[in-house]
Amino acid sequence: MPKRASVTLRGPRGPGEKLYLSGFCPAVALESGPLRLQAGIDGEKLRGVRIRKPDAAFWFAFELPSHLIGRSKVEVTVGLDVPFLRPGTRENWEFHLAYSRFDSDETSPGYAELHLF
Repeated sequence: MPKRASVTLRGPRGPGEKLYLSGFCPAVALESGPLRLQAGIDGEKLRGVRIRKPDAAFWFAFELPSHLIGRSKVEVTVGLDVPFLRPGTRENWEFHLAYSRFDSDETSPGYAELHLF
């Protein structure tokens, strides 16, 4: 079952702003192949991306729809197509990625942290 998480951020203030998403992907998550990450904002899907590098940080920038400009806040959602199971155990624990940053301004010192495990 896919898992999602969400965080509320300020809306874009002007054209050209983007959503920046970064995190870390452990090697075990990619044992079955690349992960597809789907981001969305206020219920609207953004482009899907693939995470391919094991034990590495990832970073993506997403264009924001212009009709979001001026909103005081937006809800950002992110999810994986398939969670991965804890290796070497019989326990049915699902593990997910750790997202370290969601932001609409890559130079901003403030950002929201969101973790999926």
